[in-house]
Parts: sequence; C-alpha cells; structure tokens
Amino acid sequence: MKSKQYIDINSIYTDELESQNYKIAATVLTKSQVQLEYIRNMRNSWLVRGLEPDFKYIRLVKKGDGVMMSDTPMERNSNMPFLQKANGDVLIFGLGLGLIIFPLLNDDTVKSITVIELYQDLIDLVQPKIKELDTKNKVKILQGDAFSFEMPKNQLFDTIYFDIWLNIYSDDYEQHKELKKRYMKNLNKSNPDRYISAWLHDYYKKEIARDKRLYRYY
Repeated sequence: MKSKQYIDINSIYTDELESQNYKIAATVLTKSQVQLEYIRNMRNSWLVRGLEPDFKYIRLVKKGDGVMMSDTPMERNSNMPFLQKANGDVLIFGLGLGLIIFPLLNDDTVKSITVIELYQDLIDLVQPKIKELDTKNKVKILQGDAFSFEMPKNQLFDTIYFDIWLNIYSDDYEQHKELKKRYMKNLNKSNPDRYISAWLHDYYKKEIARDKRLYRYY
C-alpha cells in the first residue's frame, strides 16, 4: 500500500481566520523554543522529530484555553498511524484544523469521511476550507459530543478514530477504551483492514505498562 502523506496546510490557511471562540493563524518558533521542545521530549523524541525554527506553522487557538492544535511535527507524527490505516468509510471524532482530513480527500482508498465535532463555532470556521478541496464530495461534518452521539447501529465504518483531546495525559486512556466500546458496533467487522483507535492510544498503552513495571520495584 502506498504511504499516505500530509499536505502543506499553509497553502490552505493563507489568511488569519477568527470567530467568537477560535482563531487560526500562523506562528514561527525561535531556535530556543525548538531546543526547549526537544529537551522536554527527550525520552519521546519522535514526537518532535522534524520541528524547525523559523518555519511557519498553523495554529488553532481556543480563546481562553490556548493552543488547541497545530500542524507541527508532533501533531503529524502522533496521527500518522491513523493516516496510514484510514480506508473505506471513515468516521472521525474531532475536527481541529482538518489536518488529518485533507490528505484523505483525494485518496482512492477512502470512500467517505464523516466528522463529529462538539463545537459548531469551530465547524463554521473550518468547514468552508474543507469544502473548497472536497471535489469528490466525501465529507460530512455533524455537530455532536463523542460521548453521547447516537450513531445508528446499522451504520458501519471501516475506520473509526477519536481525536478530541487537547493535551497529552495518560489518564485519557480510559476514555479511549470507553469510546471504543461505545462505537465498536459501528465498525465493519467484515473488512480485514478495519481500524478503530484514538490519538496516542498505543503510546499511552506503552507508558502505562512501563509505569506498572517501574512501580514493582518501589
């Protein structure tokens, strides 16, 4: 299978966008900021691999809460497992900048993309950018909460992915399991390439197993 690649969203978000609760704008990191990120992620250097100073990155900021997501290598690297596995009818919880959606628009292995996003304000801001490039009319974006959205039992997806968290907390692993259990009925079991997971799920699983091993010695 051909490796799937992200696209440069600088060419999509060419101007600042702003709504009542969100702002999308470019930012440039200094050399010292990049060095600090490498130090912070020394044990998990793959998270920041490719981060560069003096390079324009696009950030989505939720007013009052700070950066919600960006197109930095951390976002790209941590979502790459999903990007490579996505096929058939795809269900995504969490819209963000659409970073993981844009590469699928012209992917022949992807038939449809349904996105469930909690905040209508964010949908109104990002959806027009997606529609501009959605020439095959694959994308449908609905407002809803991942933990309470009622998906019809007979509506099946080949790929289901949860990407609703703002920060990296291993405590979110329990929510991953809760959501997977909730939507497992909507996974197409007849597809040998079916995939259901959440942002950083495998990373959290390894971290939790590591902590359990370490605690044995205390």
